[in-house]
Amino acid sequence: MVASKAVGHWGTAKDATLVPVQITPLNSDVVDAFNVVFHDILRRKYMTDIPPEAVVVMSTGIDNRHPSGERKGFTRDEAERLFLGQGLTSSMQRVLDQGVPIVLASGNYGDQPNRDVIDLMPQVLENDDFPIINVGATTLEGKPWLYTQGKGSQDGTQLTVYAVGENVDVHNHVDGDGIKASGTSYAAPAVAGIIAIHMNYEPWGSGKTGIDKVKEIKKWLRTDESSWERVKPDDPNMEVKMIWTGADKAAHDQANGVTPTQPTPAPAPPVPENEGQTLVVGLQQDAIPNCITTTSGGGLPITSCTDGPDYLNHYFFYRLDHITEVDSLCKTPLLDYVDRFQPEQGDTRDEKLFENPTWPSGQWPLTLNGEQFTYMNDGQTAGALWKGDRRIDCVGDLTHHGELDLRLTLSLRTRANIEKTLNRMSGAFTA
Repeated sequence: MVASKAVGHWGTAKDATLVPVQITPLNSDVVDAFNVVFHDILRRKYMTDIPPEAVVVMSTGIDNRHPSGERKGFTRDEAERLFLGQGLTSSMQRVLDQGVPIVLASGNYGDQPNRDVIDLMPQVLENDDFPIINVGATTLEGKPWLYTQGKGSQDGTQLTVYAVGENVDVHNHVDGDGIKASGTSYAAPAVAGIIAIHMNYEPWGSGKTGIDKVKEIKKWLRTDESSWERVKPDDPNMEVKMIWTGADKAAHDQANGVTPTQPTPAPAPPVPENEGQTLVVGLQQDAIPNCITTTSGGGLPITSCTDGPDYLNHYFFYRLDHITEVDSLCKTPLLDYVDRFQPEQGDTRDEKLFENPTWPSGQWPLTLNGEQFTYMNDGQTAGALWKGDRRIDCVGDLTHHGELDLRLTLSLRTRANIEKTLNRMSGAFTA
């Protein structure tokens, strides 16, 4: 799945040669992997008259796991003092000295307390003299992804650049089919592919070699030539430079001296089919108290809670058959109920999401009228149901909601029919 973002159908360097080095995220494995990479680079260098260009990408990192089972990160000072950190620095330094950039995913724990900084190894070892390239993830809009690390800083920001990492297209590692996935794991290979392509042109300059070349590549990634801020993040002090080719057919034609022609107007979106039923998407928010129970000297359990609970949101789906006269969604029996609790597909701990809901993003199998469908959505619209090549567009409205637990309503009816029906449902979204 990671490799597909560099060399697959949706990859940024489709003609690059992929050399896989398989590891498990164990301490010694990562050090050994970079030693294998180094020797492979040397072998290829001495087999050819022209040294081959190469980029290394890794989408894993090492946690600081406590005996209690709690997973934390490292500070840079901690990592540099540890024998493991010194081993990683040594093995990776030899790769960098060959003029080969190393691109790493910044980590996916940014929603956890004090972990918006980069704190995995070897990512946290980054500094001016150890110029590894850490890549964070953004949404399709260009804002920092909720779980991306690197939003904060330890000693100046250790994040080099961002790439899209939420709800991106990748190849399933089992059968190669296209699926949606999220993570900094998929942002990193997109950046590695961009670097690989531009090694044909060397926009960072051709006079540098060794680690100085890597530093110039890293510097180039932060320039307007390779990345830009699509939107201003909520934090005015945060810069979200995002890798983006920005090229379309008109841009290519213009670069080749061809006067661009007027684009063909996009076809009108298909009218949603009338299935005689409605797919309803609900948003549930659970308030989880922050409590701990201890045993006193007398053997009595004592429970203490801190102020304010943790909030966890998740979406669920169900079907309503042949709606004609429905007074309340709360009194309607649920059919084909599909609950989900999969944080990697969009569950968030955003306390305000319940007041300002968004469309779900991801894909889920659903049964409607005995037929198997897949609901797919990028989180930007109401989404659609798919059965093979058959598509049924959903329509919905996020601007009106009441106090019901049901926050979103998607319809398989035509817009006119469903609006007439759902206008009777107080507090629900019309769709």
